[in-house]
Amino acid sequence: MGATGRNIVKLITGSAVGAGVGALLARGAETTAKRDDPVASATSESPIDSGKGKLTELTDSIRDRWRRANDEGDQAKEAREAELRAYFREKVNDPTAFPPGAPTRTDR
Repeated sequence: MGATGRNIVKLITGSAVGAGVGALLARGAETTAKRDDPVASATSESPIDSGKGKLTELTDSIRDRWRRANDEGDQAKEAREAELRAYFREKVNDPTAFPPGAPTRTDR
């Protein structure tokens, strides 16, 4: 079998594996959706109201995660800046070099 034949076999095998993974994911999503239906019908809310509530919870959750990520990123940036200042002071052998209020690059 030549290179072309091997490539065709790879294409067919990859397609089969992809289709299998897609089918498994679809089956899992379908099972999860069916499992959630009795819970929604058991509550007094209509499915539309519970959907809106879930959407609101989801957006609030995403916003909270975004705020936390931004805060943690700011803290990491400040810690890294302090580390670099200490490294610079050590390199120039001057503990007063590059004070915290010193200007930084603005071209970034």
